[in-house]
Amino acid sequence: MIGFTKDIEYALLCLSSMENCREKLFSAAALADAHSISPSLVAKILQRLHKAGIVNSVAGVRGGYSMAKSGNEISLNEVAGAIKEDFHVIDCVSKDGCARSSACSIKPGMQKVQTDISQILMNTSIADLSVNK
Repeated sequence: MIGFTKDIEYALLCLSSMENCREKLFSAAALADAHSISPSLVAKILQRLHKAGIVNSVAGVRGGYSMAKSGNEISLNEVAGAIKEDFHVIDCVSKDGCARSSACSIKPGMQKVQTDISQILMNTSIADLSVNK
């Protein structure tokens, strides 16, 4: 089954919440509570998203996280890349490949699948996931 990692799924949940209430700062704890996710895991995910320029971080007691740009400007591909640097559907199409990569009969077809999925992820935004569309 092709799918997102839990970290990518959790990042999308957090970003969707933030997109639905853009004027608010969100703490990692509040996002964790809203989605029944470990607060330490949410904090790590938000740090990765911040490093990638997807969310802003405000330090301090009244601090928190907010979207760095509109949800329309953040693709699912960008989020997946921020959370897992080499996002691929099968090892042979990853930058490291696999042991059978040079003689793999399905590699050309899987490269097309990877390209098609990447295109869908590039054309789908956080705003597209939003409940308040």
